[in-house]
Amino acid sequence: MNAQAVTSNQLELRLSETKNQEITDEEVAANWRTEIYGEEVIRNTLVLDKWVGEKIFEANTAMFEWIELVVKIKYDKSYEQLGYTKFEDWIDNHGVSISTVKSWLKLYDTFIIRYQFTRDDLCKYDLKKLNIILPIAEIEGVPKESVEEFLDSITSMHESDLKSMVKEEITEILSSSEARLQDES
Repeated sequence: MNAQAVTSNQLELRLSETKNQEITDEEVAANWRTEIYGEEVIRNTLVLDKWVGEKIFEANTAMFEWIELVVKIKYDKSYEQLGYTKFEDWIDNHGVSISTVKSWLKLYDTFIIRYQFTRDDLCKYDLKKLNIILPIAEIEGVPKESVEEFLDSITSMHESDLKSMVKEEITEILSSSEARLQDES
């Protein structure tokens, strides 16, 4: 049995259980496309959408767990016990680019270490969009509440709109910092 057949079987099983899913009649009715496609199609689509969200959460959880292990191996230099002289060589042996690891480390260091968000707080978000708001979170003095506002924006905004909003916010932060510096001198 190939992977596609397994996935199709899982999908069919999932769809056959739509009555047991946590998709309410109100959610179906609230979708404006229900009039076009019908309740059953929208219900199945909402089930699939929820399933995709669950899988993204699982994948992001695995990524954060993985990066926590990588951090431990990096700072303990455990890779040397495995015969590697450089951390980068150990990472490369696992088929992950060092740029990907550095990107994940920045997310981990900023959101989990600096701002004390939990893995569960972050796993529901698209990692690409977390990277979009990362420059705001990296600015010294930005309060956790401001970062939380941007996190709230992730789920409802398209990437291009989020990028524009982040760019505007950075411009505003930098201009207010310049104004404070001029006032102090």
